[in-house]
Amino acid sequence: YCNDEGAAPLWPTSRDKAPTMGEVPKCPACGADRQFEFQILPQTLFYAGVDSDVPDELDFSSIAVYTCACTLPTSVVEATRSAYALEFAWTHCMM
Repeated sequence: YCNDEGAAPLWPTSRDKAPTMGEVPKCPACGADRQFEFQILPQTLFYAGVDSDVPDELDFSSIAVYTCACTLPTSVVEATRSAYALEFAWTHCMM
């Protein structure tokens, strides 16, 4: 988890690149840019109890999660009846 401005995920190879800001959609609730928040690595599957006997059940090298960079305005919270914004996940699969 990292909420520092300018933080970026760690990719499995040097040729892999993070998505551009154009590829990460803006927050649908307020229109602000999203920023990198945390990353999920495949090792997490072991701790989540995923059955390794099922081939390709969850095949990825990294999932980077981006969230709204601002606090939702009160008007949006009241209109949506929620203080939470939808997050965006960028999945990187090894080929």
